[in-house]
Amino acid sequence: MGRLEAAVVEFLEGRGWPVDVDGSLIRTAIRTEEQAFPCAVVTVEEVGQLVAYSVFPDTVGPEQRPAVAELTTRANAQLTVGNLEIDLGAGQVRFRTGLAVGQSPITAEMVERVIVDNVATAVAYFPLVTAVIEGRMSPAEAVAVLGEAG
Repeated sequence: MGRLEAAVVEFLEGRGWPVDVDGSLIRTAIRTEEQAFPCAVVTVEEVGQLVAYSVFPDTVGPEQRPAVAELTTRANAQLTVGNLEIDLGAGQVRFRTGLAVGQSPITAEMVERVIVDNVATAVAYFPLVTAVIEGRMSPAEAVAVLGEAG
């Protein structure tokens, strides 16, 4: 196991989160009172990078993809760390954060920041994705909700 993989596994296990390691892919599951979704971390040991993905639990249907794409674009204009994205072909929505350390040492705080920031942002935005899919909010209204809360 490489140094990045080990650091991610140590962080997840320390939090009591489930851990499933499949090569450079490390999976876990996020559960709050309101939401549950998968999260994965991909490590690229050769170049010292790790990328965390929180995955929206449902596939977005073709008819809702344009509205969700608008939501991701509007959201990304406000985000300071990471990005909300949709695979327009498959309808998968993800929140992605990354960390590039190269050959520098990786600290527990670095791993915590990239994963916790990822999950916290997904927890905030995924309900808005649902609201847009269900037609309860426009993309602009959904993003404004977070602007008002901040």
